[in-house]
Amino acid sequence: MKRKIISLVAALGTLTLPAFAQEKVEWRYVSVVPKGHAYGARMVEAFDNINERTDGNFVIRFQTFGETPYKVNDALTITRDNLVDMAEWLRNYNASTYPLLAGPELPLKWSYHFGQVCSVSKVYRV
Repeated sequence: MKRKIISLVAALGTLTLPAFAQEKVEWRYVSVVPKGHAYGARMVEAFDNINERTDGNFVIRFQTFGETPYKVNDALTITRDNLVDMAEWLRNYNASTYPLLAGPELPLKWSYHFGQVCSVSKVYRV
C-alpha cells in the first residue's frame, strides 16, 4: 500500500512538473509604423512592460515590414502560415486578397468620395 502511494505521488509530481517550469517564449510582431512613430513607441512600451512583468519569460520583438522580406498586404497570410506570430494589418491593404474585410468601410468611403459629411446611417438609407 505504501509503495502504491509513493508511486502515485511520484507520478503526480512528474505530471505537474512542466507546469512549474517556465520556458522563455519569444514572439515577433510586425508593424506598419516604425518605432519612432507615436503608435509604434506605445507598442514597444507595452511589449517591454510584458517582458518586465513576466521576468523575461515572454518577449515580443517589434519589427516593421521594412525590416522583413514581407509586404504589408501579406499580413494575414504570413500570420496564418506561422512566419510571424503577430502582424498589424489594415483592411484596405488586404482588400485585394480578402475583399470581404473591406466591406464595413464602404459606407464611409462613399461619403468621403462624394464630398458629403454624413453619418453611416444616412449612407445606408440611400
